[in-house]
Amino acid sequence: MKRAYIDIPQGQMHYRYAGAGEPALLLHGSASHSGEFEAVGNLLARRFQVYAIDLLGFGASDRPPVEKGEAFGPRGEPVYSIRQHGATVLSFMDAMSIERAMIFGVSAGAAVAAVVAREKPERARRLVLAAPYMPGQSGDDRGEKDKYPLPEYQADGRHLLEYWRRINYGEAPQVNHHWLTGYCLAGDLCESLRWALAEAKDEPGFFDRPRVPALILRFGAGGNNGADDADGADAVTEWIDGAGLYGVKTHAEAIVDAILRRFA
Repeated sequence: MKRAYIDIPQGQMHYRYAGAGEPALLLHGSASHSGEFEAVGNLLARRFQVYAIDLLGFGASDRPPVEKGEAFGPRGEPVYSIRQHGATVLSFMDAMSIERAMIFGVSAGAAVAAVVAREKPERARRLVLAAPYMPGQSGDDRGEKDKYPLPEYQADGRHLLEYWRRINYGEAPQVNHHWLTGYCLAGDLCESLRWALAEAKDEPGFFDRPRVPALILRFGAGGNNGADDADGADAVTEWIDGAGLYGVKTHAEAIVDAILRRFA
């Protein structure tokens, strides 16, 4: 994938791109960046014009004007809300003259993708939500911001070991290293998408499924594939067997196969 920058009203955005055809926007999760999608993006580029975006505050994109943030971290620090990140995605689409696109989000990025599709359904042709957070899921603490405070910087680098502890879900070390670099690039905003997600979970209707054709990708094993039971929404769930939280990097071919089956 090639790289480029574009100016939007909220700042300068870095993105990766490849392919030709129907536009597809790829949105990373917390403490990550567009490099998460190198393998998936190159595979999708056989059919789509792919744009993998660094959300503001992450990767090589500008830091957002957090003083205008509508969400807050565990110490009361203002950060961009999920809706504000969604607005930057729409700004990117406007700047790139993209009228409609498939929008693919992972984890907290799935919440950003969903808010765009829910509030501006005419801009979302299709929706892919990978490892989405839903309130009340057993064992899922992504909606608990107090579990993700920023470690204090230490002269001997011990805070980096704390980051490594948070991301070490048994994936290959090189995969965990991607997220460690993501933490470092984002600095004090590295957990801000999780903080914003934690606040969004208390908004009535925030996690209602958008009324656009959707594919829900669950990572792990033991689930059932098929039609989703989400209030009549046009949604299908597919499980990516063996994938952990970072399945986009480790199971790229299986994920792209699922997308092409759903939207062939």
